[in-house]
Amino acid sequence: EGSEMIIETETEEVKDGKRYISRLRNSHQLPFEPEPEGVSSVYNDEFLTIRLEKTASEKDQGSSIYTGQRKEYYEDKTIIILEAEKIEPENVSVQAKGNDVTVITKQQFTEDGRQGVMTYTETFGMPQDIDANNVTSKLNRQGKLEISIPKLATN
Repeated sequence: EGSEMIIETETEEVKDGKRYISRLRNSHQLPFEPEPEGVSSVYNDEFLTIRLEKTASEKDQGSSIYTGQRKEYYEDKTIIILEAEKIEPENVSVQAKGNDVTVITKQQFTEDGRQGVMTYTETFGMPQDIDANNVTSKLNRQGKLEISIPKLATN
């Protein structure tokens, strides 16, 4: 189910000697329950970035925006398959660094006449050294995102 995130902002502007204050309140449904100590935010370059860490129980359950996920382990690679029916290919990015593979998904939304973008990031830790330069991904028409993660070649 998840929980609700409320963002309240206030800006002040002085124009022609008059002071104007603008207040905005947005509410967003989250796909998981965040850890209260794991919430942080940074404002720079006119963007507010909010990071939410899942609770321990959510991490154990693998809660995400994907309706299903599985990992397949082979001698030379690992494959992660995510059920992502509501995600457009141009809104998915897969990055690999060290032993982690990160999937970044962006979804546009309109709420109360305002438009915005919600970014969801999920990182999968791999149990072995991976060849980060050769990770590939594809999203098929059935909404399955398949990520192929080759192991580093051993000499």
